[in-house]
Amino acid sequence: MNPADAGFLELYNYDSVSAVLNISRMPLLIAPRDTSFNYGDKIGGFQFNYTYDQSNIADDEKTVFSSSLNQAHTSLINNNALAFIDDQLTINGRVLTSNDILTMATLTSSKAVANSKAVANSKAVAN
Repeated sequence: MNPADAGFLELYNYDSVSAVLNISRMPLLIAPRDTSFNYGDKIGGFQFNYTYDQSNIADDEKTVFSSSLNQAHTSLINNNALAFIDDQLTINGRVLTSNDILTMATLTSSKAVANSKAVANSKAVAN
């Protein structure tokens, strides 16, 4: 028992009841907001919309919950964005190296960029 909780034993009687506690993940939809960049600008600074059921979150905790959700999500994002410029694979304005591949989230071919189709093929870069 935590010594800080000793006072609660003086004020309350506790009874343990056998039961099953189910904890399930809250349904969450994360959608990126529309973003535009000028040619040559560093790609980054994306913003997201978080959609979830707020009915079980106390009103005074909603702002803190939303902020912590945003912080936890964006801390996981790899900020090494890739882009094809004049058929050169670049990362943040410099040519891609083999070390970059270790931390890369995705790689898209120049044809996919031109045709707006999601195609990822890391073997072409490794070979």
